[in-house]
Amino acid sequence: MFSSNWNSRRPTSGWATCWATRSPPALGDRTRALDSYSKAMAQVDHVLRANPRDRKARQFAATIRLQTGGALTFAGKGDEGIAQVQRSVEELKALLPESPNDVALRLALAKAFEFHATQVSQRGGLIAATAAAEDEDRESLAQLNQALAIDPQDARIFRQFADTESAMGNLLGSVKPLEAIEHYRSAIGYLDRLPAEVNDSIEIRRVRAGINLNLGWSLGQIDRYPEALDAIGKGQTILAAEAAAHPENTSASYHLTAVYRSRGIVCGYAKMTDCAIDSFEKAAAIHERLLKKDASNVTYRALRGELLMRISSLLVKRGEAASARTRAAEGLQILTSLASEPRASATQANEACRWLVETEVKDLRDFKRAVALCEKAVTLTHEKDSFSLERLASARASLEDRTGAVEAAQKALALLPALEPGKPKSRQQVSLEQAIAGWRK
Repeated sequence: MFSSNWNSRRPTSGWATCWATRSPPALGDRTRALDSYSKAMAQVDHVLRANPRDRKARQFAATIRLQTGGALTFAGKGDEGIAQVQRSVEELKALLPESPNDVALRLALAKAFEFHATQVSQRGGLIAATAAAEDEDRESLAQLNQALAIDPQDARIFRQFADTESAMGNLLGSVKPLEAIEHYRSAIGYLDRLPAEVNDSIEIRRVRAGINLNLGWSLGQIDRYPEALDAIGKGQTILAAEAAAHPENTSASYHLTAVYRSRGIVCGYAKMTDCAIDSFEKAAAIHERLLKKDASNVTYRALRGELLMRISSLLVKRGEAASARTRAAEGLQILTSLASEPRASATQANEACRWLVETEVKDLRDFKRAVALCEKAVTLTHEKDSFSLERLASARASLEDRTGAVEAAQKALALLPALEPGKPKSRQQVSLEQAIAGWRK
């Protein structure tokens, strides 16, 4: 996952910063994918009506449910998607006592645990390191270790290890960047253990590219810019070749946007303004083309809106006020529209709030509306998301409510994991501490 309240210092907890290793379903055609899964489920239901205890059919049904959940979430139906994935987890867990030595079943359960953790923590792209999601990823790793004990040579186990290690990296990318880097490198190590012919497949090359993008982003979080851009470049080589070879493949195009977005973020960290603008412009242009094919896609809309705001801010710094205003106006229209919908997610509310405060086109700022949207995000996350609280603190400070700003920032700081000896503070912790000190003055 692309997640995710990014600012110029920290891009996480908005739309997925961390690149998802799974493709949008059926080459991006979610309607076709859902129809396919529905037909498959109808067939397996027919088998189960005749024999409700058919273990293979029950496992197949759970697998279809998992795929359906992913397609629903990508289509913007997060609650429905998560419910399907949760049901898949429970169905697979119920099968395990019947066949404890079935490697395929343990692999399916490991994937379901990992996918559910990702779905819960990445609502519309929001990536938040929640204890529940970490626990589920650890359950996934436990199932994989059990499978490895049964069959140490099964390459499928290494493949899922790579997915779960990468998912752990995604969860920790902002709050524990050094640990995230370790997980990403571990994921790459598992891919290296796959047979050569598997490693050369399109699927594995794509997965490797995604992990490298996430690794590059995490390295950028701790200011290791040359290493970060090198890792992103490895991902770009793979994904650009795929997109060029298959120009009508919406999945390939979507993945390429993650390359440009990650590169733009790291270039921004490194004060390479031209590189950042060029990268964001390329990503935004691809999303515009994708929206012409699928105008209702929430993910495409959200990412394009966020990219336009990033571009606008950089254009102001470069002295191109007119172009900056055009992009900011379009970006804010997209983001506030998404945030105002009845089923808007915390991510969408946060992102609109963030840019209503931070847009460099100052006459487009709306601090009062920003506070309302950030309060909505905090409510939706039950005051358990540090990024939502940090964004609320910033919005309140913009309205000169420094007491309210400090209160929200302190709550955000309290949610961060304890700093381990010898490890650097995350960008978020540094940002919060500096902000609190400034507001108290």
